[in-house]
Amino acid sequence: MDANTTPDGGQHEYTVGEAASLHGLTVRTLHHWEQRGLISPAHDELNGYRYYSDADLERITVIMGYRAIGMSLEAIRSVLQDEANSTEHLLAQRDMLQRKMAAYERMLTTLDQLLEDAMAPKNEQLTAAEKKQKLWETGSAPHVSKKRRSVTGTPTIGLNTNAVLRP
Repeated sequence: MDANTTPDGGQHEYTVGEAASLHGLTVRTLHHWEQRGLISPAHDELNGYRYYSDADLERITVIMGYRAIGMSLEAIRSVLQDEANSTEHLLAQRDMLQRKMAAYERMLTTLDQLLEDAMAPKNEQLTAAEKKQKLWETGSAPHVSKKRRSVTGTPTIGLNTNAVLRP
């Protein structure tokens, strides 16, 4: 007999606290995942407790793996509901992560250029026009946000990573 079986040989049922502790999660996280339709533990009608089977624990582990690669709960639910298309979902997630990496690389390039200029002696620092030209040449110029405008009504410059980071 192992720790997951009962004395009569049946499968062990885990409370929500035990399931959370085994996975390093909070009880609230498991309740949230249940509300979002990711997991559906058995409910005891008498005491209202949730009980997790070994299969439920495996599903929690799978969900944690998907979260570790940055998938949203909605995307995870979609993958779990349509396992036949899980490869498509994973490829889409991979593509999104590659786009994020490219965006972060551009941000790091911009930051390095700004740091290099900021650490240069005052008489060697670039003018605003030179900075703009250098940023545009390297492809690391920030996007102009059309939604945010300054007091004068002109667009403000900011790194709009949402356009790049969202699938």
